[in-house]
Amino acid sequence: MQSNQRSFTHLFRALLLMLIFINLIACIPESQDDKSNLLNKIIMREAADAKSLHPLTVRDAVGFKVALFMYQSLVNIDYESQSLVGVVAKGEPQIDSLPKQIYKLTYQLRPEAQFDNGRQIEAADILFSLKYYLAPFTFNRDNRDYYQFIDSVKINKNNSTAISFYTHQLNSRTKFISGDFFILPYESFDPNRILSNYSISDLKQLVKTDSLPNLLQLEQHTDSSIKNASIQDLKGSGPYSLLNWEKGKRIQLEKKSNWWASNLNEQSVYFQNKANQLQIEIIPDETTALSALKSGDIDVLQGLSPKNYEKLQSDSSRFLTYEMEKRGYQYIGFNMNHPILQEKELRKAIAYICPLKIIVDQVYYGKASISSVPYVSATTSNEDQYAHNLQKAKNLLESIDWKDVDNDGLLEKEINGELVELELEFLYNTSNDSRAAIGMILKQEAKKVGIKINVQSVEWSIYLERLRNGNTTLFYYGAQTAPLPPDFSSLFHSKSAFGGRNFAQYQSIQADSLIAIINKNISVDKRDKIVKAFYGLIQDELPYYFMLTPYELIATSKKVKGLRIYSDRPYYWASELYK
Repeated sequence: MQSNQRSFTHLFRALLLMLIFINLIACIPESQDDKSNLLNKIIMREAADAKSLHPLTVRDAVGFKVALFMYQSLVNIDYESQSLVGVVAKGEPQIDSLPKQIYKLTYQLRPEAQFDNGRQIEAADILFSLKYYLAPFTFNRDNRDYYQFIDSVKINKNNSTAISFYTHQLNSRTKFISGDFFILPYESFDPNRILSNYSISDLKQLVKTDSLPNLLQLEQHTDSSIKNASIQDLKGSGPYSLLNWEKGKRIQLEKKSNWWASNLNEQSVYFQNKANQLQIEIIPDETTALSALKSGDIDVLQGLSPKNYEKLQSDSSRFLTYEMEKRGYQYIGFNMNHPILQEKELRKAIAYICPLKIIVDQVYYGKASISSVPYVSATTSNEDQYAHNLQKAKNLLESIDWKDVDNDGLLEKEINGELVELELEFLYNTSNDSRAAIGMILKQEAKKVGIKINVQSVEWSIYLERLRNGNTTLFYYGAQTAPLPPDFSSLFHSKSAFGGRNFAQYQSIQADSLIAIINKNISVDKRDKIVKAFYGLIQDELPYYFMLTPYELIATSKKVKGLRIYSDRPYYWASELYK
C-alpha cells in the first residue's frame, strides 16, 4: 500500500514539474525573427488563378506576375526609367555589326548570380535556357516563334560569364527580346542534359520530337512537370520560391534566405524582396474581395471597379488608394470581311456616334482617359478624330446610300440585289460590366441615326474563338502594351488576320509595308515619322476605333507600406511591399 502511495506521489510530482516547464516555455517571448515572419506577409487578391507557373507555358497575367518572383531573365524594363536594365546580365547587350549583315549581341553576366543550390549562373545556363524555349515541343510553339530571329549562340571559352547571340534581324526590339527568357537550372528542367546534344540551328529546324527518342523523353518529362506543377520542379534564381499552390484557392511564395542579389536591392524592383511571404488569394467576386479587404483577410486589392474604388477613397482612415493610367488601349473593332462593314464611311459613322466623354464619366467615373492610338508617344497626336457628332454620322451614312426606305426608323440599303437593314451585333466577353455598359450606350446612340445594335456577351473562350475566326461584326477588345518601341504586326499585319490577333481581318499592302519599315528602324526620330504616317493610314481606314485607356485602381490596408504604382503590368511590385 505504501509502495503504491510513493509511486503515485512521484507521478504527481513529475506531472507538476512538466506543467511548470510548459508554462515557462509559453512565457518565453517570441523571437524578433518569428514576429517578423508572422507580420511581414503580404496577402493580395486576384480574380482568377494562374493557369501555369512553368516557365515554358506561363501566359496569363497572374501566372506571369508570380513567375517574375521565381525566375529571372537576362534583362528587363525598369518600371521607373522605362529603360532596359540588367537582371542576370550586368546590363543591355553590346551590339557589333559584322559582314554579310550579321549582328552580334554580347551579354556580360553578373559574376555573383547563382541558382538556389549555390551554383554560379554561367553562359552555358543561358544557352541551355534558350534551347529549352526553342525545343520542338507541342506546347512550345509560341516560344519558338518569338526567338526564331536568333541564328546561333557562342560562348567565350576564356570567359564563362560572356555569351554572344548572332542574328540577321536587328530591329527596335532586338535588344529586349534577345534577353527576354527565364534563365533556368538544367538540373531541374533537363536532368539528363538531352539538349546539350542539339545546336540552336538543329532545334529551329525540327518540327516534332516523334522520331527523336531523347527529345521525346524530355518533352514527356516537361509535360509531366507542367501538369503536376510540382514545387520541386519549379526552380529559378528569383527572390522568392514557391511554397504552396492550392489551385483555385491560393498561391504562396517564400522569401529566399541568403539570396544572391540581396545587396543589389537599390538598383531596380527586380532585386527587391522586402516581404517574408507573398500570398495570392483567388477571389473571383469583387464584392467578396472588398469584404475581405475590410475584414483584414487581404492586404492589397487590385483591379477595382471605379464605383468600389470611390467608396474606399472616402474611407481614408482605414485604406490607402492608388490610381494610374495604364499603358494600353481599348477599341471597337470592325470585321472588315463582313459585307456591311467593308465601306469605311460606315465604320467612321459608328465612331462618330460613340460619346467617349459620357462613357468615361458614366462607366468609369472619370477613371479613364480618351486615347485614339494604340501606342502613345511624345510625337504622336492622341486627339480623338471622331469626337461625338451624330450629324456627321448621318451625313456619312447618307453618302453611301443608307436610307430609311420604309420610315420605320431603321436604315436600309440594297446590297447584291437585296434590301438589307443596318443591324449589327456588338460582341463582348461575359462578366465584364464596363463593356456591357459601353455596348448599351452605343446601342442608344446608334438608334438615333437609324442603326440597330444588338449587344451580345459570350463566355471568354467562345469570345476568343469567334474573334480569331472572324465570326463577328462589331466587337469590343482591349490589351496592355509594354514600354517598348511599337510593333503593330499582331494587330494590323495581313499575316495576323484569320487566326491571329488581327481580329478586324484587316489586310493592307501599304500597312504591311509601313510595319516592316517601323520594325527595322532603330533610329527613334525616323521610326516616329513612319509611325505618324501609319497612324494617318489607320485613322482613315479605321479597322479599329481606339477609344480609351482605363486607370489601374488599387486599394491597400494602411498597414501596407512601400507601394508604388506603375503604368505597366503588374502595376505594382509586390516584393517592394512590407508591414
